[in-house]
Amino acid sequence: MRCSSALQQGGATRHSLLINLGGGMITDLGGFAAATFKRGINFINIPTTLLAMVDAAVGGKTGINFGGLKNEIGAFADARFVIINTSFLDTLDAENLCSGYAEMLKHALISDERMWAEHVNFDLSQPDWHELAKMIEASINIKLRYVRRDPLEKDIRKSLNLGHTFGHARRVSALGPLAQEVERLASLLVVDGLVDDGPAKTTQEHGTDLSVVRLLVVVHERDELVVVLATDGMIFLLV
Repeated sequence: MRCSSALQQGGATRHSLLINLGGGMITDLGGFAAATFKRGINFINIPTTLLAMVDAAVGGKTGINFGGLKNEIGAFADARFVIINTSFLDTLDAENLCSGYAEMLKHALISDERMWAEHVNFDLSQPDWHELAKMIEASINIKLRYVRRDPLEKDIRKSLNLGHTFGHARRVSALGPLAQEVERLASLLVVDGLVDDGPAKTTQEHGTDLSVVRLLVVVHERDELVVVLATDGMIFLLV
């Protein structure tokens, strides 16, 4: 509500423009504030981290955490413009650079073998910034291809959640009240081709789509990591 209060106190109207300059948290929060203030005002995202450039700032998802849960409150709202300036990456630390590049690897994985090979062989420790800029553009276009087909994430766009909800849930279960109930909790891990049978539906382009996955609990047992995926009618154990 602080963002909404700031907009109100600053005299913003439905004709105002909000500029979100920062990482993914800023574009998520600012986008949500813009989407809800006076039933929606225009906003521009200027992401400053690699992860925000290829993920949070594009695609129309906005949201905030609530009640210890990730993105519990949000809205679908597209930025009027997204301005990508890779010079921001010059001062980005290695950990956050790797974090963003992992998202690019995911996009390459669900794209094609050529793109995957290009990303796997790229030297991130000594990056060619000109080449990386072109790869960022390609990665964004991969995401937008899914978003345009399924803007409200009812079907194929769920493929973009590969790894996301698992990571979100690990963070929540480590820091929030769920930590006392389970070691790790996640909802919906879409992994193309991970499971070939069961109730999971199949799409023409991407094989197995685990959109039926509702709950994923990771527990440690006898020094083995057991992943239990509880679906609508079946449980998969991955050891």
